[in-house]
Amino acid sequence: MSSYLCLGLMSPYLINEPDYPSDILLMGGTAFGALEGVRLFTESCVPVAYVGEDFDDIYEEWMLRHSIAKTFLVPRDLPCPRIRQQTADHGFSSRDRKNLPSFAPDLPLISSATGFDTKGISISLSAQDPAFWLELYDQKSRYGFKLVWQYCPDETMSANEQENVRRILSYCDLWSVNMEQASRLFGMPKGDCQEIAEHIMNMPAPLTLLRNGEHGSYVITSSDIVFCEAVRLCETLDNRGCGSVSTGAALYALCEGYAPAMVGIFANTAAGYHASQSGPVDPVSSHIMREILDRISEQYVSMSLTRRKKAEKT
Repeated sequence: MSSYLCLGLMSPYLINEPDYPSDILLMGGTAFGALEGVRLFTESCVPVAYVGEDFDDIYEEWMLRHSIAKTFLVPRDLPCPRIRQQTADHGFSSRDRKNLPSFAPDLPLISSATGFDTKGISISLSAQDPAFWLELYDQKSRYGFKLVWQYCPDETMSANEQENVRRILSYCDLWSVNMEQASRLFGMPKGDCQEIAEHIMNMPAPLTLLRNGEHGSYVITSSDIVFCEAVRLCETLDNRGCGSVSTGAALYALCEGYAPAMVGIFANTAAGYHASQSGPVDPVSSHIMREILDRISEQYVSMSLTRRKKAEKT
């Protein structure tokens, strides 16, 4: 079995912009982004998802090229839900949103994929259905894998959202959340990055990756906040899915025993490589994998020097 399981949606981006003569379909979705983030470091990864009847037309070529099995992909009699991105309209259409429950990962699907060989799971879901999370925690306890939660809140947060999030975080090893989501959840201004990070220190997750796009990320424990600079290889070409890609990379780094600061560097470096081209990194060659690890080492040395200089000044 594969060491890393990526659960969520396989939902391609449907791009409709005035500059293009026709719609463009790009591979996407939270499960796919996390899968790409893990695949940048290891071949031992698979997606676990319900997929649309047109999945192979969109994703199969990339999957085959990167030796990724479709063992735990279960087809539905519906097209893959499209994330529609237009000049004035972003997100799922009403039709696709109506069908989303048919594609959400459930416990029978997850149970078919997990085992004692599973090192880590990333899952992207909302904070609803506490019973689901409790049963997932039971599997985590049985098999000993790490659990990373990419927070995907519903459009309208429930009145007890914070309470639900706190309960779920007590089951997780890492929480991946972006600044806008954290701002909504805590009712704090989006620009108050340090204050939001300090607030997260009191949440139950042992480790949090607070993502802030091109402005970098914060890696947060109950006792420390480490800022990690964004990694830019060139002018950003496509930042769609960077959050999921960074979550997958963080999953890998966490399970391989890297320190919290390195988890953030892994995440930001993977996102930087993803953003440097249109669509997923392709191909993920052995050369690219070595190059990414070399850049991660460079980022860590740079961060260490910066922190040492700051410490010397104080």
